[in-house]
Amino acid sequence: MLSCAIPFALAVLHLLLFVFYPRFRANLYSAMWMAGLAVLLFFRDARQASLILLWQEIEPAVAAAASVFGLLAAYALSYRKYPRRLILYLFVGLAFSLWNAVAPHPLDQRILTAYIFAVFVEIVVCYIPRDSRNLLKAEDRTGVWIVGTATFIFLALTTYDLLVSNEVIVPFRSYPGAINIYGVLLLSIAISINISRGFSGMHRDLERKLIQVQDLSAKAIANEREPRNHEIARLHLEADNARKTQELEEARKLQLSMLPRTLPAVPSLEIAAVMKTATEVGGDYYDFDLADDGTLTVAVGDATGHGAKAGTLVAVTKGLFHELSRVEPIPEAFRRCSGAIKSMNLGALYMCLTIVKIREGRLTVSAAGMPPVLVYRARDGSVESIPLKGMPLGQFPDFCYGEAQRDLHPGDVVVLMSDGLPEMFNTAREILDYEGVRRLVALAGSSPAEEIIQKLVEQGEVWAGTEPQEDDVTLVVIKVKPDPAGSARLDGG
Repeated sequence: MLSCAIPFALAVLHLLLFVFYPRFRANLYSAMWMAGLAVLLFFRDARQASLILLWQEIEPAVAAAASVFGLLAAYALSYRKYPRRLILYLFVGLAFSLWNAVAPHPLDQRILTAYIFAVFVEIVVCYIPRDSRNLLKAEDRTGVWIVGTATFIFLALTTYDLLVSNEVIVPFRSYPGAINIYGVLLLSIAISINISRGFSGMHRDLERKLIQVQDLSAKAIANEREPRNHEIARLHLEADNARKTQELEEARKLQLSMLPRTLPAVPSLEIAAVMKTATEVGGDYYDFDLADDGTLTVAVGDATGHGAKAGTLVAVTKGLFHELSRVEPIPEAFRRCSGAIKSMNLGALYMCLTIVKIREGRLTVSAAGMPPVLVYRARDGSVESIPLKGMPLGQFPDFCYGEAQRDLHPGDVVVLMSDGLPEMFNTAREILDYEGVRRLVALAGSSPAEEIIQKLVEQGEVWAGTEPQEDDVTLVVIKVKPDPAGSARLDGG
């Protein structure tokens, strides 16, 4: 299951990145490549007769398609313009798929093996540095060797398995075959590292451009003292500032586009959410999942740091959340997510995360290094704090996370937050603190969910005064609607 989950999660992540930025087609090809590998791994160990018969029908098409998409990803990362020989690979792959669909006899496995071997040799060749006008510049190819090395190892392990399965060689005693799973996992991790490098490079460029904007502003002030060519210089500076400001705004929109576009519609709940970033690309994150049985799952996270690295971890966490949001109990989902982040070798990047589930008047909470969840009780106006200690995800995959449960009644309010609001400074360098946030929730708890969000944000701004915001502020408020029948039961469906 792990061998299928990792490439599938990466396929979802690459597809999301392509949706957010369609100009970078390598993400689409990588998504299809990883999806094909996930399907191949799923059917490889199938034991049911129906799955085995189905696999015999679709294996040539899936294997050929996955190989071609891997080649397309390699071309997109290595070339400005695709080589003409790509047409040959596409034609042969399509011919194999059509043969298996209409021919009375299945395709000879050795022919398919030879084709896949040729495609992967071409993939490895793409990652070998050489001089050519058609190749991308050296700075554009930074980090590609990581994927190339992993592809070469994957190819070697796959070749070994093919030779064993065709009885060309006798398997080693310790490696009886089917060891290319290690190559798939290594390839998945290498692609994740390459994604991280790409995000980091993009945001470093944006930071350099921001510094350039500041320098240009300083030059503009100096040029105002120069009577000659003042108007021409001013117009040039304004055009440069507008262009670079637009680029920074596009990066901010990209980061915000990873948040949910709409809030889930649950008849018995009011839901509101807000995120105010401290920089162009912040490290906070929130998301929702509504299951068919009415279970609402909510996540609020805070990546270490800000900027490019935090944005990368947010993208990874989003893909993992949509893959593991319905895993129960929540600590098991944390364990899998922490192991996946740890395996990506992202250095000192960790993800603090709170996940809550609400179903039929029952609140289940688990946290990994996040502030406590607050519960406003409508019956007496009190605010209960649910603190759960836990290490951030990615540090210790085997950490034993705790879980708490509470009953919810009509009018009760659940508040999830990052540490941006409680650790907000005022002009005297005093923090609002968690007790201050509890008091604000107690004052605003009787209002609708959207008004509670607005009041918390407004009071935070009043507290800060002229002090600049130093950390992202993220809030999610869930309020149980009053029950006309007077029942305390909450139906999440």
